[in-house]
Amino acid sequence: MKFYNRRQSKMWSVVLIMIVFILMLTACSQFGGAEPAAAPKTPVRLQLGWVKDYSFAGFAAAEQNGHFADQGLEVTLIEGGFGEQGFIDPVRQVLDGDADFGVVDLSAILAARAAGEPIVAIAATLQRSPTALITRAEDNIIRPSDLRDKRVSVADGGGRAVFETLMSSQDIDPAEIDIISRQDFGIDPLLNSEVDALWGWITNEGVLMQEADVEANVIFPSDYGFDIYTGLLFTTETMLEEQPEVIERFLRAFIEGHQDVLDDPQQALGYVLDANESLVSEEQDRRLQAFLPLIKPPGTVIGQMRPEIWQLVYQITLDNDLLSTSVDLEAAYTSEFIEKIYGETANQ
Repeated sequence: MKFYNRRQSKMWSVVLIMIVFILMLTACSQFGGAEPAAAPKTPVRLQLGWVKDYSFAGFAAAEQNGHFADQGLEVTLIEGGFGEQGFIDPVRQVLDGDADFGVVDLSAILAARAAGEPIVAIAATLQRSPTALITRAEDNIIRPSDLRDKRVSVADGGGRAVFETLMSSQDIDPAEIDIISRQDFGIDPLLNSEVDALWGWITNEGVLMQEADVEANVIFPSDYGFDIYTGLLFTTETMLEEQPEVIERFLRAFIEGHQDVLDDPQQALGYVLDANESLVSEEQDRRLQAFLPLIKPPGTVIGQMRPEIWQLVYQITLDNDLLSTSVDLEAAYTSEFIEKIYGETANQ
């Protein structure tokens, strides 16, 4: 009987230990072992420079492929273009607090800085400008010197200033060219032989020529040392001071999204078409194909900004009295985030 009690006592001890162990596991699963709640994502608003078309493919890919989410961001992509009050100015949207980031060209950054507005460019969406001189192939205009005594349609303002500076750099007096003020963004004057060349974009007029089944020649100013940043990401000085980590995370996702476009253009095209049902797939595909080589040409990285381009455009605007006052160029843009992401590669 004594032996039986010992066995019984030992058995009950084992049972009690097991019960305690089970209770401990239950407590851990209820409290200490539970999956932590996901940290709330930082809301960020980006004011696009234009409507949601092929040109916003990199941002669409960053959103749809989860790159913004991976960086702890919840990004709202605000469509640009024209609204009820007219043209939607990204600079105004950011300064008024309706967006945290915006996209504009370099001249807009300089104009805002000259007006005392505290905005700062943080990355370039394209490494090569889509700006080009579009001509009919049958006219055999293939280099700037071929434009002497020709009629060239150029919009007044910054575009004309860059065009005339380009001509002067090639020892061509702009007075030798019949410069016609451009009034629209179509190609009819070129098709109707009213002009011999159009100063436009390879992604617009260049594609329109293709769609009109007219063979074209293209002269890129960038081939002659005249590049222009047509899409710069910018934010405010306050954002730089108070939320630099948000800027860095945003740029990391921006870079990954644009790389996705290069890796899988058709996926990106699908995102664009989903975002804007009014677009025509074939038209957007042609424009995206013209857009791709501008994102990351050989020797560049996505997002980088080169000081010589800033200096060139700034000097052109000064020489042509296009700014109300001089600008501290070093305060107009910063490459610190791109340099941190890439290291020294961004400056090579």
